[in-house]
This record gives sequence, structure tokens and C-alpha cells, in this order.
Amino acid sequence: PSTSKNRLSIPGFEKLTTAGANSNYLDWSLMAKSVLQTEGLLHTITPTEPKDRPSSYKNDCLKVKTFFLCYVEKANYTVLCQCGDDMVAMWNALQSLHLDSSSASKMFWLKSIVTEKMEGDNMDAYLDRVQDMYDHLDLLVTQEKPLRTDDILAAAISLAVLPEWQHVLTALLQCPNITSNEIISALRSEGVRCWTQSITGTEVVTVSKAKVVPPPSHHTSESSGSQSRQPRIGKANAATVQSDNNSSATIDLSDSESAMLVHTTKTVSSMSTSMPMNLDSGCSKSMAPPSKPLTNVQPASTHVTLANNSVIKATATGTTTLPLTVDKSVSMLQVPGLNEPLLSVSDLVDEGLVLEFNDQGCDIRRRGAPEVVGHGVHRNRLFYLEGE
Repeated sequence: PSTSKNRLSIPGFEKLTTAGANSNYLDWSLMAKSVLQTEGLLHTITPTEPKDRPSSYKNDCLKVKTFFLCYVEKANYTVLCQCGDDMVAMWNALQSLHLDSSSASKMFWLKSIVTEKMEGDNMDAYLDRVQDMYDHLDLLVTQEKPLRTDDILAAAISLAVLPEWQHVLTALLQCPNITSNEIISALRSEGVRCWTQSITGTEVVTVSKAKVVPPPSHHTSESSGSQSRQPRIGKANAATVQSDNNSSATIDLSDSESAMLVHTTKTVSSMSTSMPMNLDSGCSKSMAPPSKPLTNVQPASTHVTLANNSVIKATATGTTTLPLTVDKSVSMLQVPGLNEPLLSVSDLVDEGLVLEFNDQGCDIRRRGAPEVVGHGVHRNRLFYLEGE
């Protein structure tokens, strides 16, 4: 490197790219440290007491600051400008921007170490490559940010899933300290999304796949104790949609993992504005009955396919605020005759939420954050997000 009065010039030195999955920070930081050490400037990014600093410290910091501004892309300037002339803070800010905010780097080097193979009989070359990968991984593992079993599971899943599923992991791994539960929940939700899209047209929204089952007679359902409930598989939900005539029919969604029963009747009961919203209906788009107020309402003519393959036309689309401790809202179709709101899990995932189902209910968190921002209740084998 050549040195002018206040500037380091390093021919061929690559700039630090924008933070993200394609960041070159690990390589850049190793090179930058080597340059600073060669020039006797490493002390500027190392915490030291003022009394231990050399007389050239202020001028040395100016050189390093100029070096940073010249050899990082402008997308990194935001964090640099907040540090003033404190080079330690500037170095730590760049590290935090590129590493601490993402789980992707640890995953990348974990996968690299596990999948690296020996070429021919050159053991030394193989060990050198693995050692280099280990050194990169070791930079990311600290006492505050240890290597967790969640990181190992995430790497294993990433190696196993097909390429068309990788986008789910890519989005998650930009978050800090992603957990295995969040990864599994996101992949399961994507599975539901793929399933619903596979049975719908481009302009049709489905409730779920089902077969029509003849309803029990009136006297049997009320007077016979041996009458069994319609068989269901997986989760289930009961919703009511208005019929075009006076007849009614029970629709069994036994083909869906997120199954539900839909009853068609002539009368629709009135609901309060704080009606609970079903979390496990298996619908591909969030829907609401006309009795639930929505904001930003616009006319719509989307066709909704019911479980018996009959079609109802949604009359409007709007948004509703979710009863959470954070400000989140989803778009909903307004479907005539629907008796209760149905939330699409995919819609919630798109809003950066993670759902963790258990026997007691459902904990809702923001992606990458530990605190619970909402809770779904488990009632009559169904999961609901209660209204306020």
C-alpha cells in the first residue's frame, strides 16, 4: 500500500459491499485489518485508554476514516456518519451492520465446512480450505453470539430443501438469531401456500378442498346419542356461508391438513365487531363476513371456491388491524354469508409474523424477536385470534 499524508491507497482493494446475503464483509475485514496492521494503524480500531495512545493518534484516525470512506460502498455511510471520529465505533458499526443483523453468515460457513470435499489425494489443500472456512466461522462466534443448535439445524434444513424453497430461508436469515421453530413454521406455512395455489386458478381464491357429505336428519342429530361427528383430518374450523336456497349441506374437508367444516344455511347470525378470527382454516386468502368492519374498502369481484367446488363472489376488499401489541394489518376479502373471519397463515407470515401452535393456543411473534405480540386461543379443537 502507498501512503499519502492522510490517505491509504491500496490498488485492487475491493470495496465493502452493501449489507445482506451477498455481503463481502468477512473477506473485506480480514484484508482491512492486514492493511491497518502493515501501516501501523491497527491501534485506531482497538479500544485503548487515552493515556496509552500515541501522539499521532488523531492524525492516524483521520487516515483510517478516509480509508473507510474510500473503500466501502455508499450504502454503508449511514452507520459511519453516526460515529464521528471514533474509529473503534466505526469498525464495530460496520461489523454489526453486516454480521450481527443476520444469521446468514454463520449458516454459509457451516454449510461450507460440512459440504467441502477432498479433491484427489491432496489432503493438505483440503485441510487448508477447511481451516480457512473455520476461521471465517470463528470470527462470527462470540460469547454473546455463540454457535447454537438452531444454527446447525438451520444449516441442515438449508442443505436438504429443494431450490424452490430456498427463498423462505433467505428471507428469514436476514433476521438476528433465527430459531428452529421460526424456520420450521415458515416452511410449513409455505407448504400450505403451495398447496392452496396448486388447487386454484390465478383469479380464484379457495377455502379448502372438500367433498360434500349428506346432512344428518333433524330428528337423528337431536335425539340420537349415537350420532357421530363428521370425520376430519388435521385442524378444523366451522364457518357458515349463506345458501342460494333453503337447503343446507355439511361439507367435510377431510382431504386437507388444515381442514374445516363449512355449513350452508339460509340465515346468518349477526356478529360483534370484535369477533374472533380463525387461524387454521386453510384458506389461501384472509376473508371476512360483511358484519366485520374493514377499512380502505374497495369494490371487488374475486371468486371464492368453497369446499364443494361451488363459487361465491367476494363483494369487496379492505384491511383490518390485527389485535396484537404491534401495529399489523392484513388485507381481507369481504365474502357474503361468511359467518366468521378466516385468517390466512401466509398473509400473517408476509407481515413478518411467526406462529407457534401448541396445546394451549398459539403464540405470535415478530420474525426474529423473542417477545410474544399476540396469542391465539385453542377452543373446541380450533385456533382463534380473539378480537379486542
